[in-house]
Amino acid sequence: MIDFHTHPLLVLEMWKKYSELRHVARDVFYIRNRPQPLETFLLELNVSKLEKAVLLPIDATTSKGCKIYSNEQIAELCRMSNRFIGFASVDPHNKKAASELECAVKELGLRGLKLSPPTQEFYPNDQERTYPIYEKAQDLGIPVVFHAGMSWEPNVRLKYGHPMYLEDVAHDFPELNIIGLTSLGHGFWRR
Repeated sequence: MIDFHTHPLLVLEMWKKYSELRHVARDVFYIRNRPQPLETFLLELNVSKLEKAVLLPIDATTSKGCKIYSNEQIAELCRMSNRFIGFASVDPHNKKAASELECAVKELGLRGLKLSPPTQEFYPNDQERTYPIYEKAQDLGIPVVFHAGMSWEPNVRLKYGHPMYLEDVAHDFPELNIIGLTSLGHGFWRR
């Protein structure tokens, strides 16, 4: 079994190396828990009888002024354990997002794309911003994970996460693997 929705915000080794992760956890998500050693994360997987975990970043550079883990940090964390599957994230407001995605997959070895419309403040069916990204994901043969529905994150607008916007994406990209996840971890998958 695989935990398909993991944001590794509290990995102590990464906090020590990247001080901005502390800011992201506390000031963007208001998480006050203490960071834990990577060993604790792996023990939690064991206790839950999970073989692997998909690590999901969110590039919220435009909307929040930060990256909730960079693609490079996710790749680094994946090198610490073969139990991790790293996904990339790109900022849909960035005109170079599609080329950044290609680099993350081909050079960093990341295996999917995570987008969070409420956090990143975009509509999934915004053809000008997002369709080049979906075309690239489809060409690369990677799945796209969308946060859909309600969100527990503070200061986000839920209107961006309405699942109905994914209908246009599914229609216009019939070969794209789309995964919709909610904050509660429930989701749907269209393959």
